[in-house]
Order: sequence, then C-alpha cells, then structure tokens
Amino acid sequence: MLRSASIRRGVVAALSVALLAGCGISQSPVGAPGAPGAAAQTSTSYKVLLAFGSAPRRQSRGRHPLTGLLDVNGALYGTTGRGGGFGDGTVFSISADGTEKVLHHFRGGSDGAHPNADLIDVNGTLYGTTESGGSSGCYPSDNGCGTVFSITTSGVEKVLHAFTGGCKSCPDGDFPSGSLIYVNGKLFGMTGGGGGLYTSLYNCCGTFYSVSLTGKEKVLFRFGKNDGYYPNGSPVAVGALLYSTTYSGGTFGKGTVFSITTTGKEQVIYSFAGGSDSEYPFTGLTDVNGTLYGTTSGPYPVTHGSNPHCKGGCGTIFSVSVSGEEKVLHVFKGGSDGALPDADLANVNGVLYGTTEYGGGGNCQSEYGKGCGTVFAITTAGAESVLHRFGGADDGAAPLADLIGVNGTLYGTTSRGGNDGCRGEGCGTVFELTP
Repeated sequence: MLRSASIRRGVVAALSVALLAGCGISQSPVGAPGAPGAAAQTSTSYKVLLAFGSAPRRQSRGRHPLTGLLDVNGALYGTTGRGGGFGDGTVFSISADGTEKVLHHFRGGSDGAHPNADLIDVNGTLYGTTESGGSSGCYPSDNGCGTVFSITTSGVEKVLHAFTGGCKSCPDGDFPSGSLIYVNGKLFGMTGGGGGLYTSLYNCCGTFYSVSLTGKEKVLFRFGKNDGYYPNGSPVAVGALLYSTTYSGGTFGKGTVFSITTTGKEQVIYSFAGGSDSEYPFTGLTDVNGTLYGTTSGPYPVTHGSNPHCKGGCGTIFSVSVSGEEKVLHVFKGGSDGALPDADLANVNGVLYGTTEYGGGGNCQSEYGKGCGTVFAITTAGAESVLHRFGGADDGAAPLADLIGVNGTLYGTTSRGGNDGCRGEGCGTVFELTP
C-alpha cells in the first residue's frame, strides 16, 4: 500500500488504487520532468548508467524503478514496477559499466506483479515482494493481494507466498510494503493493509508476518489504531528487536515508531504529534550506533498548502533513540534544498545519504512539489548538504528509492527521466554518484 510513497503522490498511481480507495487516501498524478536538456546542478561526480525506456527496443528492460539496488559480488540487482515482457515489472541486474540483463518478467496473476520493495540477499538467493498479483480478491480491483518471491542470480523465480487478503476480514494481510529482513532462518515483513482490524469495511490496518524459505507464512501481529497503522517502511534489527514506522495512527494519529519481536510482541516507542514534531513517517529506519534515523513527509514547518515549493509540506529528517527520545535534525524547505524524502537513509561510514522526490532543480512540477529531486548527505548531528540536483530529461527525475554505497560510490534509481517515452516523462534511470 503505502510503499507507494510516490504511488500516493502519483508515480505508477494505478498500483495502489485498490487499497488507497479502501483507506480513504487520495492520489494525484505526478508532473512531467523538465524539458530535454534541463541542466542538473551538482558539485559531485554524477553519471547515468542506464535509461529505461518505453520504445519497443527498450520496453523489455522494464520501466519506472521504485526500489533501490542490491550489491551481490560486484553486480547490482533491482526491480522495475512496470514494463517488461508483460507490463507487470521486472527483476534486473546491472554491471558497473551499465550493462543490464533482465532476469525475470513478472506475468501478473499467480506470478505476482509490480515489485515495490528492495531485494535482499540470503546465501546467494534474492528475496522480494510484489505489491499485487498472487491470489485474487483484493477490493475494489481483482489484481491480487501481493506475493513474497525468491529469485536466483541466474533468473529462476519462485513465488513463496501469495497473500489472500479477503475483502471483509483481511486476515492474511494484503499489499506487502517495505523490504524483507532475514533473522534466524526466517523472512519477516509487513503488509500495508489487511489483518482483520478495521474501523469500516475494507479499511484494514496492516500486518507483521514471517515466511520460511520454503514458503510457510504466519501473521504475527495485526496493527490497529493505537498501535499505529499502515506500516510502510522496512524493518531494521537493533539487538534482539526489529524497528520500523507506521504512516498513521498512534496517540495523535500522525504515525509512530515501533519495536516488535520476531514472535510479534509490538510496542510503540514514539508517536508523532504534528507541528514542529512533523508527522507521517513514510520510510523505514536506519541504525547508526544504536540510534535510529528516518524521514517524514509531513508539513512542518508550514501549514498545508502555504509553501509554494511543496503544497503538502516538505518533510523532515529525524532521529529517535530506542527508548523513544526524538529530535528533528533537518527541515526540508523545498526549492534548492529538496522536498519530500521518500526513501530510507543509507549509512555510509557514519554519514547518512538520501534522496528527495521534488525540489532541487529542473522544471518538474506536480500538485505536491516543484523540482526534479535531489541527492543529499546529512551528518548525525544534522549538518545537511545537497550533492546533486536532478534536472529531468536525460539526467533523471523523481528518485524514490534508497541509495547504496559500494566502494565509495553511491548507486540509485530515479522513477522518471531518462528521456525515452513514458508519456514524455521518461521511464527512469540507474545512476552513480561519487560524493
């Protein structure tokens, strides 16, 4: 559901219509990136390795990557949310020189469709989730409730679990969100909807579940209003506990940070209150020496609609201790500073790196913000700097996914730009950046 951070704000909007309609969350289309040749602004070494495309010769590559990349023995692996041979997304690999290979074309139906979370590596096999496909019956469409899958680095794919959802009681969960984590022989993850706890028909709050490597799934926790609901970020392990966020719910209804055991005992450690505290954490958390760091998409420091750069608020970066002491480290202001951080932060030698969907430079514009996005760095003390401002077109636009650091170089994806089709917005890119 809500890993459609941008799905909520428009990129590949159709992927989340089913669940968002049930939960009363609206969407709007993303604006087109800037005109061809829009200049990027950067003081770092930046290079586009691959431009996805909708032209026939490029269609099979996939389009609109919504996820980050995974390094396995020097090769990078990722997914696209759309495109491929059947239009339902792909799994691909790419080398450092930009040579790409499609490993799997999702077919929809029982095979799954629209992967929307980072892959993880478990003993040389990759694991991930699809937002839809699998079994049928997820209101109001019939596109399936999502899957957990495995795939080898040579492209042999297998669906381990298909979520069953269920229009009325949603016991199994639906629309898996965030990446999986592997702990003590099992995969753990969350669904953005389903779970059986709801305030009205179809309005389900999400689950925390486990899946064995052979595909045995178990719902360990069902989110409700006081626990927070709509978990969207990936879980991170700190000691014996897993930590993540919910987009809504908690004491003030503005989202939470929570801990959970691998047996499903959940505890809210912080509830966002809005205002100077910000609200609506949309991503997972990053551990740096026992302190957790994340982002929000909420409207601090302005009320909704009053900032011309980002009409719903520009977002923040925050820290929170495992005991629940929270601090806002940086407030995005839009403009050249960036706006709307939609991805987890990457810890590279104690410095955090991330992206914003809007702000920066270029002529990209939508209801939610102006600019084509940024790559930024921030210290744990809160000193932030912009490393790259996307210019749209060939340069890429609207980065939504986590960055990954490999031997001093950052790698990432943009969901738009690349200047090859996709209604003139571009189909996305893979890029590298050396700070």
